[in-house]
Amino acid sequence: MIDADPVVERLIFRGCEADLGGAACLVRSSGRMTDCIFDGNTAAEAGGAVASIDGSILIEGGRFENNVAGEFGGGFAVRSGTATIDDVELRQNTAARGGGIHADAAPDEEPVSVVSAVIVENQADTRGGGIEAVLDGPGVQLTASLVCDNLIDEIAGPVFVDDASEVCQCASDLTGDGQTNGADLGLLLASFGSCDGFCLADIDGDGEVTGSDLGLILAGWGLCP
Repeated sequence: MIDADPVVERLIFRGCEADLGGAACLVRSSGRMTDCIFDGNTAAEAGGAVASIDGSILIEGGRFENNVAGEFGGGFAVRSGTATIDDVELRQNTAARGGGIHADAAPDEEPVSVVSAVIVENQADTRGGGIEAVLDGPGVQLTASLVCDNLIDEIAGPVFVDDASEVCQCASDLTGDGQTNGADLGLLLASFGSCDGFCLADIDGDGEVTGSDLGLILAGWGLCP
């Protein structure tokens, strides 16, 4: 859909295929999808179930399950524009990057908003099993949501987590390999000092990589629980 404003409610999308957005691709569009089920859809590139490009989309209610993207966003992918995902379950979606959600917006745009979501058992080949946000973008704001049991890691990139959310990961495992070791320490030491934008090694989120972050690395040393 290009230059459209679709409203889609209580539909089931199953077994659909496309290059972008296995079930739906919105380009320069403002859409709303309510209480829909996306199951077993495939995109060769991005957005196994849904892709939004240079638009504004609201997804509220519903479920994304068993969707696959060859590159980005097994469940959902956004490139430029804004997106809100509210009260949605994303489970067992797969992609090379961003198994559940992939967010790639311009730096001057609003973060992708994820509210009251359950993001579990998704898988990425390289990074962002649950959520991946590109490093030079505005990121993802996670509110009152659960992100757990995703592989290869839970989140990657600038994902901002509020106190009401739970992300089941080791904050000290910077490389996402399931343990805190010399590789994480080396990454932290290479980043020491003030952050210019998002710093992966800024574990305590104070805008700089310091001895406080080093202490968190040492406290988390070993296999992640």
